[in-house]
Formats: sequence, structure tokens, C-alpha cells
Amino acid sequence: RAEDTCSGSEDETCVSDASKIARFEEWLQKHELPLNLLKIESIPGFRMGTTATENLKEGQLYISVPEKLLIGPERVGPGTKLHKKLSAIVNSSTPQEVARLLDDRTKLLMFVLREKHSTKGSFWKEYWDVMPATFSSPTFFSEDELKELQASELVPAARRERQKLRQEYDLLRAHVFSADRKTFPKRAFSLSEWRWASALYDSRVIQLNRNTGRGNTPTFTPLIDMVNCIESHDRSFIAFNFETRAAEMRADRDTPKGVQVFETYGNKSNYEYLLYNGFVMDDNPNDCLYLSFPNPKGDGREMSFCVGSAQALPKQVKYWARAMSDRDLRVAPTEHLLRRLREKLAQYPTSIEEDRQRLSEVQPLGNDNLVFAVKMRMHEKQTLRSTIAKLEDGTLACCD
Repeated sequence: RAEDTCSGSEDETCVSDASKIARFEEWLQKHELPLNLLKIESIPGFRMGTTATENLKEGQLYISVPEKLLIGPERVGPGTKLHKKLSAIVNSSTPQEVARLLDDRTKLLMFVLREKHSTKGSFWKEYWDVMPATFSSPTFFSEDELKELQASELVPAARRERQKLRQEYDLLRAHVFSADRKTFPKRAFSLSEWRWASALYDSRVIQLNRNTGRGNTPTFTPLIDMVNCIESHDRSFIAFNFETRAAEMRADRDTPKGVQVFETYGNKSNYEYLLYNGFVMDDNPNDCLYLSFPNPKGDGREMSFCVGSAQALPKQVKYWARAMSDRDLRVAPTEHLLRRLREKLAQYPTSIEEDRQRLSEVQPLGNDNLVFAVKMRMHEKQTLRSTIAKLEDGTLACCD
């Protein structure tokens, strides 16, 4: 791992992050947040997190981050330096596929990298400094690490994401970055830095309605994005106060002083958490298994849906099972689905018991990628087993 970062393993103290945290908190104090009842700490198993500076009650407002600290499309829109630079490069002769790439996301990635590598100093320097140097998304896995996810739909998904990002970068490098190396220097706009910025965007950006006339807009929210995730009945997570022009959060549960504060990231599956946020949540009540289904028309195409035992089956899966049964009336829809689930379970080369043994071997190594890969394949098999059992005993309704 990078010398100035911590892996976040459970037995690590992350001493090297202490000075970064101190400078970031000084930055927050300098800019006088209207309200901040959080303390940033190095937390084993999380690298960093936030704890409550006083007892928090459910529904209590505990953090308010002023708009001047937020990073969204307004930083790259008309009138900004980056917008002017791009306008000078992109013209009628620019390939349409390149022009289409220049959306809020890619322009924000450019802004982040220009600010991170600014020789004149960035307004958000302390924020960039406290960000992770690398990520545990499967798009960053080595081939050996991806092998630990064998049979998981995450493997082809990670490769697609990686290829898509490479194609995006190559187009922008050829038609935008190389046209103005003063604005887009090679050191700041390398493929590795583009991948880092993209992962930062995926794991940190919140869609926030700030009354911009375009609905929700992608926004980096310093400090708020350091609150770690837990599943919750509260789906609001964050709101924008139009009177104070600040991003705010309210506690979704009582939290004693000194205890880590958690918030939901939207109650997602572990597939989404690992692919875009770089972690796997144990005992995730919203977990489901992304599974490909052959098109009932027999044309070779496949469809992918998320199937789990904790919630009702997606209607698309029910339609698929009925359509398969219409083709073969001898087999009931539920049996068609059971066959697909059993077929998928048989594709995994290891058992859950072997996964537990493998997990005990990789956890002491301090390699989050390996830990998350083994946890993920174990969760997927547990989801399959549970879904099969509930379909067999009738406690999970299908489509007959």
C-alpha cells in the first residue's frame, strides 16, 4: 500500500493519518461550519470514520456543511476557468463521442485532478489529502484477486467498468488532454489518476437537490462523506437547506457520545457496495445476488436481475420464469427458477465452509481486496442457499 495511507485492517492504528485528520479538522474550523457534532478518527476496520461529540438523538440535526465547501457542477459550469478551457478545445470538428463524454461527471473528474495537483494550492487541499490513496473496488483488483470472485457476476462487471473507463480516458487524452497540456498536465491526467478520480466520484458523490434547476446534482460533500455506512429505515441520508444554503444531516438513530456515527448510503446490495464503494457489509438486510438469465426467446441474449430471499422476487424474474414455463409446459415457473439458482450455486468452485477457512487465512494479510472478495462470494452463496430453501418450502412466493 502507499506509504502515507492505512489499509484499514482491524489491528491497525493508522497513525500516519493522524496529521491529515488534524489538518482537515483545522480547515473545517477555519470555514466555520454552522453545526458540527462529529469528530474524525482513525477507526480499525474502516480506516477513518466519525464519532459523536455529544449524545445524538434520532432526528437531531448534527452536521451542516455550507455550500462554499461543496463541489458540484457549478465549479465547472459556464464562466468557470475549466469551462472556458474546454470551450477553446471542443468545437464542431470534435468527434461527437468525445463531446458526449463531457458531462457533469467527467468535468468534475477534471476539476478534482486539477485541484489535487495544483501547484498554486487548492482551496480543498486538506480535503484531497485526507482522501484514500487507493480503493477496494473490483475494478482495482489484480487478476489473482479477481479469481477469488470466480463465478460472481462482479467479475465481468468489473472488467466492463475497467474497459469503459479506459476507453473514456483514451478518447479524452487524444482529443482534450493532449490539446492543452498546461491545463491537463500528464502527471495529473494519467490513466491511474483518472481511475482514482473516477473511484472517488463513485464512492463519495451524493446526488443532492440544490435548487439548480436541474433536480439532483452530483456533489462532493466534505466531512459528510466520511460518515460510514449502515443499513437503515431512513432513506433521506442528506438534505439541502435552501435558507442556510448548506448540506445537512439528521441522526437516523440515537448515538451516544464517543460512538461511531453511521448513515445509510441508500440501502443497497453488496454487489453495488463493493463495485462502487469498495466494501462488503456483513448481515446486509438488503443484499441480493445479481444473476444472469437467458432470454426465453432463445436468441442467446441474457438479462441480469438481483435475486434475494429477504425481499419479494423482482417482477422481471417472475415474468422470466413464466415465459420459460410457457415454452416448456412440463416444468412449472418456480421449478425453472430453482433450476437456474441451483445451476448458479454449482458454478462456485468452493463451499461456504471453505470460504470461511480462506477468510481466516487472508484476514491477517491486511489485503482488503482479498478479504472483500472472499466475503462477497460467501455472501452470494448464502443468498442462493437461502433463496432456494424459501422457494422450496413456499415461504418465498414465486409465480405459479
